Amino acid sequence: MKNFQFKLLATICCIILSVSALVVVAERRQDDFKAKNLQLLPKDIKYADLKKIMDGYCAALNVKCGFCHVRNKDTNEWDYASDAKSHKKDSREMIKLTREINQKYFEVGPAQEEKFAVTCYTCHRGDEHPEVLPPNTPVDTVGVKIQ
Repeated sequence: MKNFQFKLLATICCIILSVSALVVVAERRQDDFKAKNLQLLPKDIKYADLKKIMDGYCAALNVKCGFCHVRNKDTNEWDYASDAKSHKKDSREMIKLTREINQKYFEVGPAQEEKFAVTCYTCHRGDEHPEVLPPNTPVDTVGVKIQ
């Protein structure tokens, strides 16, 4: 019985040490993180901050990374720097648009992005493509000029 308890304790210790080592390696990777091809976000952005922003975009449009990003064909790793997908280019234009609206109408500058009044979610509401008309809008009201 003692031999079993010793083996169990040794196994648990090995698992704890292995998990701890993985956490340290992951933290070092994040510390060494250097984003590429950032055109609207700070070039020296920290991994955690960039991930938070990207997660926000994903939630606002209810999409995953593959909506804007591609994988490297050889390694199958994400090629975040690639501009191969048009959604990524469109996203940059939408980011510029929301910044412009927030600065012009709400006096919220880029340094205050967490306080933006208008965000991706304002229009998208969890859809890849925002609805143009509210639900149940009568068809005959579409295209009517407003004086």
